[in-house]
Amino acid sequence: ITYRNGAHYEGNCINNKFNGLIKLTLSNSDTYQINYIDGKINGYGIQIYDNGNVQEGNWISGKCHGRVSHTYLDGKYEGEYKNELFNGQGIYTYNDGSKYDGTWSNGKYHGKGMYSKLSKLGFEVYVGHFVNGIRQGYGVCTSKIFEYNNINTYDGEWFNNNFHGKGKHTFKYHFVFEGNFLNGDKSGYGICKYHDKSIYEGNWLNNKYHGKGKLTNTDGSTYEGNFVNDERTGYGRYVYNNGNVYEGEWLKGKYNGKGKLTIVSKDKTEVYEGLFSDGIRNGPGICITTLNITRIKESTMEGSWVNSEFNGNGKITYHDGSVKEGNFINGELSGFGVHILPSGWKYEGEWLNGKYHGNGKETSVKGKVTNGIWINGEKQKVPISKYFAQVFK
Repeated sequence: ITYRNGAHYEGNCINNKFNGLIKLTLSNSDTYQINYIDGKINGYGIQIYDNGNVQEGNWISGKCHGRVSHTYLDGKYEGEYKNELFNGQGIYTYNDGSKYDGTWSNGKYHGKGMYSKLSKLGFEVYVGHFVNGIRQGYGVCTSKIFEYNNINTYDGEWFNNNFHGKGKHTFKYHFVFEGNFLNGDKSGYGICKYHDKSIYEGNWLNNKYHGKGKLTNTDGSTYEGNFVNDERTGYGRYVYNNGNVYEGEWLKGKYNGKGKLTIVSKDKTEVYEGLFSDGIRNGPGICITTLNITRIKESTMEGSWVNSEFNGNGKITYHDGSVKEGNFINGELSGFGVHILPSGWKYEGEWLNGKYHGNGKETSVKGKVTNGIWINGEKQKVPISKYFAQVFK
């Protein structure tokens, strides 16, 4: 009998069933002696199908069993075979360059094994545990894309073909992450060391900083506090590499809400404690400036800020005990205000750009009170009526 695939069978045939030793000649002239009982192969044999598949190995009552070598359209399997499925140890070499070498169960990768794939674009090698054809349990996967010349390695737990559980992910020239994964994403606690030397240690969600964590930047500055979707949001403390410190509330990476900002310069240290909005001082607060060498308080500002400027009703107390209190515009008294010197001398009246300007009242050290007119900080000697006559002339 000659089949369409070129295979030629020669031997006894009873009731259209082969019996006894049958000679099989393949299209490439290879020959085999196969034992048939009632049309079923028994013992060593080879079966060729119309679709091109070839089964070679030991047969029992027409079924392959034990060590086999099967050739399919997409590749070749060599290994153990039972119940007409791959079962036990076996190697499947695929035509696309991939390969599986390990244990099988009911035709699927199951247990310990190694899967590898090589193409023009790169390679991938997984060594670990499989369950019903998927990566599950402990395993190590190494891959590389030739174009970028970097190696990507994951060493840890898997579930449903994803990084899942504790693991270490090394992406050469990018980062090394060691911690917890959920469905392929960094989620839970973990430490990530980046190629630029920055480090994040803390909680993650869907590959983003989320929850409590500490970020150390390449310039040495650090942030420790709460994150939401990679951004500083909630309470946190940022220490800059120049010595400045902010501690308080954040929103989307900016100071927002109650906070304390310490600014250090060569000669002075300024500490502002109050409200912030969108990264700048906005609202009530207190700002204390201290001389670094003597540790003397140069000034204390109490009041309100608008766009980082001292604005509205406020009070400034200087290191010598003098006080300015009243309405401020951009850090300077403008409008009504009071100035008290350590000696007890006092000015009450109108101001403009930080200077006495307009109607005012002066109280001497001995308590004598005199009214007058001031212009650009200078008290006028002319009578008030004469002054107004000049102004409105």
